[in-house]
Amino acid sequence: MSKEVNSTEKGWYRTSLDSEVERYWNGKTWSRKVRIVSNSKAQVKEFLETDPKPAFDWKALFTRERIAFLATALGLVVVGLVIWQSSIPPAINDQSMNHRTFPATPSPTNTKKPKPKFVETSSLSETSVCKIEDQRIIRTQPNNVGFPLTPDIIPAVGTADIIVIAVDFTDAPGEGSPAEFLNTQMNKIQEWASFFSEGKLTFNFQTSPDWVHVPVASGGFNIDPEVANGPNAFRAIQQEMAQEIINATGSQFDWTNVDGVLFQFPSSIQGVAKDLGDRGVAFSTPQGPKNLFFWGGGQYHHIDSGSLTKQTKQELTWAFWIHEMLHSQGLAQHSPGNGIQTSLANNQYGQSLVLDGWETFLLGWMPDEKVFCATTDQLGEANLILSPIETQIPGNRMGVIKLSESEALVIESRRATGYSSGWQRDMNGILVYRINTTLDNDRSQECCGDLGNDPAFTKWGYFLLPEGHVADTSQGPNNQHTKLMAKEGDKVVSDGITIELIYSGDQDFVKITKQ
Repeated sequence: MSKEVNSTEKGWYRTSLDSEVERYWNGKTWSRKVRIVSNSKAQVKEFLETDPKPAFDWKALFTRERIAFLATALGLVVVGLVIWQSSIPPAINDQSMNHRTFPATPSPTNTKKPKPKFVETSSLSETSVCKIEDQRIIRTQPNNVGFPLTPDIIPAVGTADIIVIAVDFTDAPGEGSPAEFLNTQMNKIQEWASFFSEGKLTFNFQTSPDWVHVPVASGGFNIDPEVANGPNAFRAIQQEMAQEIINATGSQFDWTNVDGVLFQFPSSIQGVAKDLGDRGVAFSTPQGPKNLFFWGGGQYHHIDSGSLTKQTKQELTWAFWIHEMLHSQGLAQHSPGNGIQTSLANNQYGQSLVLDGWETFLLGWMPDEKVFCATTDQLGEANLILSPIETQIPGNRMGVIKLSESEALVIESRRATGYSSGWQRDMNGILVYRINTTLDNDRSQECCGDLGNDPAFTKWGYFLLPEGHVADTSQGPNNQHTKLMAKEGDKVVSDGITIELIYSGDQDFVKITKQ
């Protein structure tokens, strides 16, 4: 029987005494086929004693056909390796890297140096101590630069009721439906307010899906740009134009609880060179007289202005609207660094569209527990961990060092992400500025002389340069933010206090030392 199995006898065989698995012998080799059986152990034992396992047939494995196939496959592998090797570019030297056109990518996280041991210092004073009072001697505008915030036309906390109207005229007809554009702007305003107010402010918008037609020519209202914070020679004309628009709305809107109205004009608007805006104006509405804020963008907002394109202006209409409404919520804005690209308070069409820490604090949007406060009398050495204001990372959002009853140093952490994603990718660190609530904003030369951070023009706040940095005014306010940012290892020194950025990761570790 053994001889028959080793030669030609095909069939199923069990190879283990206790196994219930049989394998198939095809006369030459064992097949991969198996089957389950259930026979008595006695029969299996007898079979194994008389029928040893068949020998393995190596000749059957290495047939002529199989050897030819393996040789062909190996040849194809060798050819593929040669082609792949030839496709690898040569090593790139430092000189060739100067010509790359792609943006730099962040360093991998595993190459970032570990966080240093850093024990955070608790706030040394009650936050109320750092709520520096508004003590302006000469007031060039009605908005607050210090505490307390004076209630204004649009509430800073709660619900703001705003009507948004797309308006056209006989000489400036509207094109297409404005609904999608208006809805986008309103949604972005809602999102921004929710983020920076931490849910303390919401908007209730009313709008129309179609253009509201005013049956007069826009060119009949000649409104030239006025000097900011100066006499407004066109105020009466602006109010007349706004009233004409309100009249044209008929009964479309309920004006009962409205705080303000925003106008969107066609690109062919005439007469209004830059802005149509005012506040605290009594208008006649279907629900009676209403004291309102209003604003609309004229020709300037529909044309290219140097490197600032009309497309960017249209996309960021929501940011300009927020800026104008913030004035009617009590903020002076335009400082520190008027025109510099650090916030929409300074540059409504800029690369960073946050609200600076001090004015967020002033509005009541920044909780007291997120503000580190100290006076110079208490300060020796303190460690402060700051979370960037562009993120929602828990922790302190701002540090305030009170210098006097009207002056303070303010520290905030910043990142090129979120509402500052327009910044260069390496714009990560801290901004430090000095506030003085006895001063107001001189905006008389912002068009043609004041570069935003020049002490020759009074402001309630000025940015402080880190040691070794030189201000870049080659492009006016545009690039100054790149030099104002203190990065890891940098120091800012002012009023006998050194502010050093020890470590910059998800958060900033700041060491504050009184000299």
